[in-house]
Amino acid sequence: MSKAWLADELKVRMTIDELSNYPNFIADPSVILARQPNDDTRLDMVLAQNKLDMDKVYNERNRLVALLAHLFPSGVAPDVTTPDWLIIYIDLPTGQASWHVPVAQKDLFAGIPEYTKPWDGHTMAEKYRRIEKLASILTGFNVSIMPQEI
Repeated sequence: MSKAWLADELKVRMTIDELSNYPNFIADPSVILARQPNDDTRLDMVLAQNKLDMDKVYNERNRLVALLAHLFPSGVAPDVTTPDWLIIYIDLPTGQASWHVPVAQKDLFAGIPEYTKPWDGHTMAEKYRRIEKLASILTGFNVSIMPQEI
C-alpha cells in the first residue's frame, strides 16, 4: 500500500476528532505545510491540510450559529464532558437546537446569556427538521436542508 493511496483514503475517512489522535499528527498544521514535501511528510501534509480545511468549515458554521443565537432566544452552557467546548442552545419557534463550539470562539457569542434550561434530547436529524420547518415558515416555501447522511 503506497503512502499516496493511504493519504487519499485517510482524506476521505478521517474525521476531525480522529486527526488529533493520529500518532504523527503535529498540532500546528502550518509547521508541516511550511516544509518541502518528501515521502516522509506527505501524509502529515494531507492530515494538516485536512485539519485546516475542517477548521475553516467549522468557523463558517459557527458564524451562522452565532447569527441564529443573536436572532432567537439562546444561551451558552459549558460542555461538562469536554472543557474546551461550549454548547450553544437556541430556542427556535420550532424547538430547541444546539451546537458545540470551541471555547476559542466564545467571542462570537458575546452578549448571549448562560443557558439554564435542560437539553430536550433532540437528535441532529430533529435539529435540522426544526430548522427546515422554521425556514419554510419564514419563506413560505418548502425548504429542504436535511443533510444526506443524517
